[in-house]
Amino acid sequence: MKDIEKFLRILSEGMKTLAKGFESAAERVDALAKSQSAEEKKSEEYGKTSREAAEPAEDAGTGAEAPKGQTASETVFQIISRSRKGVDMSALRSKTGYDTKKIHNVIYKLKKEGKIKSAAKGVYVKS
Repeated sequence: MKDIEKFLRILSEGMKTLAKGFESAAERVDALAKSQSAEEKKSEEYGKTSREAAEPAEDAGTGAEAPKGQTASETVFQIISRSRKGVDMSALRSKTGYDTKKIHNVIYKLKKEGKIKSAAKGVYVKS
């Protein structure tokens, strides 16, 4: 009988400790929710949410970038088709801002489609 009473006391003390832990966690959650709602109110004053208010990171591009809505293939093909004598890799890199591997892949694709051909080694013209 004494063992059961001892067990029940230990159990009740453990339950009380757990309850205190849950209460402190609930207080932290409430405080966090209040701080977030205050932050949202501030951002609503300016008409933007906190994510919209953050500035987007700039790309580390090396050259001029392609217009939005155009694929890399279209961009490279336009540059090659505008050239009369052909375009080499360094010119494509400087005009598009793409890295060498991407340009190689695009050129491979355009050659397979028959849109461009090689005038000389590393020089490409419209077919």
